[in-house]
Amino acid sequence: MKKYLLIFFSLFLLCCMTFSFVNSQKEEDVFTLLSIADYRITKFSMNVSKRDMDLLQKTFPFVVDVCNIFSVNPLFLLVLIEHESNYKWVFGDSGQAVGFLQLHLNTAKFVQKKYSNLIEKLGLFCSEITSIEELNKTPIKTMVLSTLWFCYNFQKTNGSYIKAIGLYNGVNNEKYVLSFFDRFSEVFVNYVSFQKEGFFWKLHSKEKQWTLIKLR
Repeated sequence: MKKYLLIFFSLFLLCCMTFSFVNSQKEEDVFTLLSIADYRITKFSMNVSKRDMDLLQKTFPFVVDVCNIFSVNPLFLLVLIEHESNYKWVFGDSGQAVGFLQLHLNTAKFVQKKYSNLIEKLGLFCSEITSIEELNKTPIKTMVLSTLWFCYNFQKTNGSYIKAIGLYNGVNNEKYVLSFFDRFSEVFVNYVSFQKEGFFWKLHSKEKQWTLIKLR
């Protein structure tokens, strides 16, 4: 019962906060969320490689783009990335899924067919997806497809984050949902702290490196 109360309380706080990812500047959204990811990777010693951090920085702006289109808060996708892969671009489910969000081949095909026009508007090609290895080699497209799969379930359930999370991995799994929202409550606290303190990532053009700085 306490876990259910935690879920609803977290969602209530999220709805009541004065921030809005959808209406704010995309750059600041991305920087704030990457800051939280880096903080949690360091705090919990997740041993994320530089390659995976570079991939996260490269692909996450597209996640935010898709979320904005569907009025989905990208904080949920950040937590889902941690929940599914701990920010590591890996194969999972006995080689049947890949990426930060553990996308399956059949799901990728379904989503691409349903949202082909939108995918092309994002500057990506909708060529036939023939293998899981192909998804591994196209991280931006794979992240877009993964995010679209979440957004599809979000719309399908009339904007229910709880149900969309439950359906993300193919089944409405109560244990999975409770575990996700345990993690979400922690990340949400981190988000509020980062907003209060004004930390975010800044890309230094000369060094081409990301550095955590304080805005205020």
